[in-house]
Amino acid sequence: MSKRCQPPVKDFYFVYKCVKIDDIQNEKSIFEQLNQIGELKNFDRLVVSYQNEHRLSNVIKAVGIVVPVKSVERLEKLLSEKDFKVHFVKNVKKVVQIELSSNKISTNPHEFKEICQEFSNQLNKDHIQAYPLVQFYSNNKTIHFAPLLNQTNFYVPETHIG
Repeated sequence: MSKRCQPPVKDFYFVYKCVKIDDIQNEKSIFEQLNQIGELKNFDRLVVSYQNEHRLSNVIKAVGIVVPVKSVERLEKLLSEKDFKVHFVKNVKKVVQIELSSNKISTNPHEFKEICQEFSNQLNKDHIQAYPLVQFYSNNKTIHFAPLLNQTNFYVPETHIG
């Protein structure tokens, strides 16, 4: 079941690297690299999934963490040295949130495709057009949502929307 609500996070910096859906090792490596930077260990994790014309085989994910606006300036040099990119996400006011059967960020491509499909099916059932799929992981809880407004703010440059 879906519900319209406020997002779990509003204006923030998304520190990320992009991976293809089936690149499990690289995705795990990204989280490991972030965990090695002491200050970043406790930041919330975020996975944003971009589908190309609803073909799940072409999903690209931006994998990273949520960094509060006040913290990014002192971390920016360190992150760029490790090839992380920083994208400012702003004006996220309304999202559609969906309770899914999975309550975790999945690095397994098959599980991840199932999560994307379940999310898409629920949106279609409720006649909602919202994208991209965002998995927000905080305090051992995963929230699946998609922005209803300002959706392009979640698109990182590597996704080449338009």
